[in-house]
Amino acid sequence: MTFADDIEQMVVQKGSKILGTKDTYRLHLRKRDDEYFEKYIQQKGMTHKVTKDTPFKTDSQKAIRDNAIYYMERLNKLDEDTVKTLPLVLATLCFIVVVSTPNFDSAFRIFTVLNDRGLDLLPSDIFKARVIGAIPDSEQDAYTMKWEDVEVSLGRDRFNKLFDHIRMIIQKRKGSANNKDE
Repeated sequence: MTFADDIEQMVVQKGSKILGTKDTYRLHLRKRDDEYFEKYIQQKGMTHKVTKDTPFKTDSQKAIRDNAIYYMERLNKLDEDTVKTLPLVLATLCFIVVVSTPNFDSAFRIFTVLNDRGLDLLPSDIFKARVIGAIPDSEQDAYTMKWEDVEVSLGRDRFNKLFDHIRMIIQKRKGSANNKDE
């Protein structure tokens, strides 16, 4: 087994003919970005083909592309031993943690504390959580797709500015810094 095969096992959960299961990727993104992530990041050898000209449809896909380019450039500057050590570090010292909370306030607090390096939580994200959370579970996926269609068409920043304007129209004043409570 090669070094690349070991890494692939971390990315892909192999299926079983006996159990009738197919290979499946271990990490998934939201539906609209998952195929892009699979094609350019998870498929073996594809990160080498990502360039500034690689097309994207969403802000998230642009970030995936730009991050892939950044890391490929950085990895290409490292010595081989260091590059071979990185998968070991990722496999043994990095974790994906799922956090569940009893209410919106505690979820907001946890996100704020844990998210010191990710995307900032925008007012539109807070509003989305409230709106989509109030819809019956059976309809949430459909409304999430509709919401994200508009967000993608405007872009994350312009979409958030739209909510700032709507909030100002409704409140007849500029919003406060405490978006969660408003």
